[in-house]
Amino acid sequence: MAANKITMSPDSDIDDMGDVWRAVKADKKARRAFNRGYFLGALHDAGFDPEVKNGGAHLILVVEGVRYDIWPSSLRWQVAGRKGRGVAGLLEHIND
Repeated sequence: MAANKITMSPDSDIDDMGDVWRAVKADKKARRAFNRGYFLGALHDAGFDPEVKNGGAHLILVVEGVRYDIWPSSLRWQVAGRKGRGVAGLLEHIND
C-alpha cells in the first residue's frame, strides 16, 4: 500500500499554511472550552455537583461511594478502570 503524501503547489505561500494551522488551533481551543461548560452544565442539570479541579480541566464526581474522574474538555470519563466518552454515556453508567 502506497503512503499518502501531502504536497503543496509551487505557488503556495507558507504563510497561508501557518494561517490554516492557527485557525485549526483556535478552533480546537474554542471547542474544548465549550465542552468544559457543556459537560459541567449537563451534570448540574442532572442534579450532580462535581468537585472542580485544575480550573475545570478535571472534575471529580462521587455517586454512592463510587468516584468518577471526568475530563470535560475531551468529553472523557473513567470509573474503576472503565473508560467512557460523553455526557450521555456517563449518566447512563451512573443510572445502571
